[in-house]
Amino acid sequence: MDLVVELLNITTGGNRVAVIGQKTASLLGVHSSDRIKITYGLKTVVAIANIAEHFSENRIGLFEETEAALGIKRDELVGVELAALPESLFNIRAKLHGERLREKDIVAIVCDVVDRRLSTVEIAGFLTALSIMG
Repeated sequence: MDLVVELLNITTGGNRVAVIGQKTASLLGVHSSDRIKITYGLKTVVAIANIAEHFSENRIGLFEETEAALGIKRDELVGVELAALPESLFNIRAKLHGERLREKDIVAIVCDVVDRRLSTVEIAGFLTALSIMG
């Protein structure tokens, strides 16, 4: 679905976040905190979706980190769709269940942290699991 960009001039401290209205979210099949893939020209980023009750339909509000990653201006059109979960989330869940992770699993988690594909809650869950499970 194509949406019109609103620049929110708000920073999140690193995470890529976007705001969409409830009706637009429903059409996309997106729930709060789901990941959405935003495409602008040849650039694609994954952001965490915040759903706002009174946000304009067919618009997407971009926090500064998402705006900078796309290099976009106000009122441009972007493609938006529900994004797949990062593979590292399954590794984090495995660790939370006490499973031993392989080197490639840990590398995947680290890469997703560096690429900002994980939320702070997911990172905290992983660190807690490491602390408890070793």
